[in-house]
Amino acid sequence: MTKSSPLSSPRRRAGRRALAVVSVIGAIAAAIVVFAPATTPAEAVFAGSNGKTGCSAVNMGHTKFPKFVYSDLTSRVEAHADYARSNVVDQTHISTGDDTSLDANTNVVIYDSAYASVCGYDWYNEVDGGTLALTMCDTVYSSGDCRQHSIRISTTYFSGATTAQGRGLLCHELGHAFGLMHASSSGTCMKYGVTNPAQDWDSTEKAQINANY
Repeated sequence: MTKSSPLSSPRRRAGRRALAVVSVIGAIAAAIVVFAPATTPAEAVFAGSNGKTGCSAVNMGHTKFPKFVYSDLTSRVEAHADYARSNVVDQTHISTGDDTSLDANTNVVIYDSAYASVCGYDWYNEVDGGTLALTMCDTVYSSGDCRQHSIRISTTYFSGATTAQGRGLLCHELGHAFGLMHASSSGTCMKYGVTNPAQDWDSTEKAQINANY
């Protein structure tokens, strides 16, 4: 960087005015960049059809009448899954049902176990905490909609969880299965890492679900 010679007073004042204009323009541009996402709330809460599969996929399902299979769930996980389906998912345009067997036509499979490591995450233990649950899209249609989601729940966590925590966790994971992303508001179960979570989606998330199913 080279250093220029000092400006005379009139030129210095003109230079300052020019810099001020540039600074204002720069501030406006920065404000636009910072606040632009606020004008697109749909993108902030809903992933939609992204065609992704794997450990970190959030992808809407392909049908408003999804079929569920519970894979040998413990009674508490099953009860809270039923609660989240009946009191959250089924209160939107989505209407869930049970599949007779796990096959290619199953839309959501729920598993539970004392997981230690799935997808490279350190799962919950009483000393260190860790991952409580994980929702993945396993297969997609050419449209990008997820054909089959799998949800894994930590029984190690569930053994000491309250009813509210269990319901909130299933609400959260089912939200991911239908395309909802993490939220910053404590008024929804989609808020990440909450000790005492809400047990429902908020009105914005329900509107996104209804608009897409």
